[in-house]
Amino acid sequence: MKLLRKDIDKTNSGTLKLVPESSDDMWEIYNLVSTGDFVRASTIRKVQKELSSGATENERMRLFLTVQVDDTEFDAEGCELRISGRNVVENEHVKLGAHHTLVLEPHRAVSIGKESWDEFTLQRIKEACDPSATAEVAAILLQEGYALVCVVSRSLTLVKAKVETFIPRKGKDAAFNRERALSKFFLQLFQSCAQNINFQVVKVLIIASPGFVKDEFFKFFFEEAARRDLRTLVSFKSKVILCNISAVTKWALEEVLSDDALSKKLENVKALEETRALNTFFHTFDSCPEKAAYGWDEVGTAVELSAVDALFISDEIFRTSDVTRRKQIVEMVEHVKQAGGKLFVLSTMHVSGIRLKELTGIAATLRFPLPEYH
Repeated sequence: MKLLRKDIDKTNSGTLKLVPESSDDMWEIYNLVSTGDFVRASTIRKVQKELSSGATENERMRLFLTVQVDDTEFDAEGCELRISGRNVVENEHVKLGAHHTLVLEPHRAVSIGKESWDEFTLQRIKEACDPSATAEVAAILLQEGYALVCVVSRSLTLVKAKVETFIPRKGKDAAFNRERALSKFFLQLFQSCAQNINFQVVKVLIIASPGFVKDEFFKFFFEEAARRDLRTLVSFKSKVILCNISAVTKWALEEVLSDDALSKKLENVKALEETRALNTFFHTFDSCPEKAAYGWDEVGTAVELSAVDALFISDEIFRTSDVTRRKQIVEMVEHVKQAGGKLFVLSTMHVSGIRLKELTGIAATLRFPLPEYH
């Protein structure tokens, strides 16, 4: 993310002009924009043009429009953010109050205006604009004939591709046919990885499977990379982690990302730090429930008593347009930080964020129990 301009006054009212550069940045902006905010961006709109004859015709024209936000929708696969609202700055083509949907994409500047920016949101933007915070992990989850190619970034876990091939296991010449079909499957998977994983950005590649298919593909992958003289891929060999999983699903990534044995290689990846921290909460919840809290009332009391060691909040909660609720969240965050606690904002585009959402969206591990709740 690039910050092009910051124009915020002493009352915390003002505008930021940003350029999102990745799917992570688009997700940050989605969480940033609330109902009632003002968003200005370049857009395409069909306008009526009067001809010399007096007749009119419709023409698609690129304009800069400013809308007051009514609704937002994020398309993770298409990496698009749709912001709907009514035009608040009249121009010769679009009247005041006319409804329009802005479609935001990476690498296009957008200005966001708020009546009040809180410090927590500004800190999130500062972190998003820090290039060192863009660590990513790629994962290949496979079994014979079926594979998922995934990317785990700061805010998102995306299935970039699925690869399927029939692998014969019975009949005449089954062993030969299996070997040939498996080679074809591995080749398709290799090509999919080359197309969908940016090996110049990704820091770690996880190859995981039930059984030994991962080992066979690992050998094939680097032999094929060497044969094609793809030096970036060949040099990636030391960054590969081989893991066992029970099934090939997006949720199986949680098994891998939660493995303490992988911590050294994955320690610089923020999303994995959050996953491990939330696992600690669930372990505490099972083994020592009096030192775990969830829900607004229970967590709120723990914050007031400075009992919170780690606070977990779903990013979905930060999208609230309820000013009172948002103020309450920011106050809780500041209180926890001042008391020496840790804060984890979990993306609902990650498995960990979904788990937290199912548990009210807010939870905490405690320094000491809250007897009145247990």
